[in-house]
Amino acid sequence: MNVTDISLIEEYTAKGWWGQQTTDDLFRTNVAANPERIAVIDPPDRESFVDGIVERLNYLELDKRVTQMSVALLKLGVKKDDIVVFQLPNIHEITVILLACGRIGAIASPVLVQFDLNEIEQIFGQLQPKVFITVSRFKKRHLASAAKPLCDQFDCELMVCGQHTSELSDDTAKAFLNEYFEHTTVDANDVFTICWTSGTEGLPKGVMRSHNQWLAVGRMMRDGSGLQQGDVLLNTRPLVNMAAIGGSFCSWLLSAGTMVLHHPLNMELVVKQIKDEKVNITFMPPAFIIALLKDKALRKQADLSSLR
Repeated sequence: MNVTDISLIEEYTAKGWWGQQTTDDLFRTNVAANPERIAVIDPPDRESFVDGIVERLNYLELDKRVTQMSVALLKLGVKKDDIVVFQLPNIHEITVILLACGRIGAIASPVLVQFDLNEIEQIFGQLQPKVFITVSRFKKRHLASAAKPLCDQFDCELMVCGQHTSELSDDTAKAFLNEYFEHTTVDANDVFTICWTSGTEGLPKGVMRSHNQWLAVGRMMRDGSGLQQGDVLLNTRPLVNMAAIGGSFCSWLLSAGTMVLHHPLNMELVVKQIKDEKVNITFMPPAFIIALLKDKALRKQADLSSLR
């Protein structure tokens, strides 16, 4: 689905601001060049708020997860331009889903884990999604069981992270995808995401962004922050919106770096992750920096020497 005026595409392409690469093209380049480099790291406290173990995936391992997720979505009937809504905290599965949607040309619509059923129902009503992906629990909330009646109402498939077991062999999964791509082409100007913002009104509003629009934001963040190849990025913002997808996800793709995930915001854990993972770049709310400056005990624990 391409909703951008053709004259803008021609102008921005001629100026070199937009190109032909999709997010998946860029990711595959990174996998080929750096298969053993760690790509994404779960929050160390993951098991305290969501099911599943803490994982550190290299690029090759992450690519295999993306391939399996792509096939799983296709087997649920998802095709190009179909919408996949997902509600997840900052865990590695969110990168898998974003990349898988980008790979097969589905439109990813991430929503805040804080949203309740009234917001989700309003989003379902606008999008009529093919699939809804969530976790069985987030802290004390049972997201999957709560969403089941809503999915039934909208004839939307429910996928629960960690409960999909019908994985194919790597070769079979790749063959399945190759057959799909014989009839499907994903373009850099296709809509990649529909993200949600409330702005000045109560109800969330969906904002469409193409691969080119997101990667342009990523290049601005890369150039503005002096991002280097292989950098370690700490993402503390919800990986559902402009700040995190443009600032962290796209910057991570463009730098072939390591993305360290964090959720929910905890200053002591942030300081520990920066030290333990030797984080080079992070995008922080100013309130965090102010709080760190005011907390003498926390400042003594902090080792920010890796940060540029």
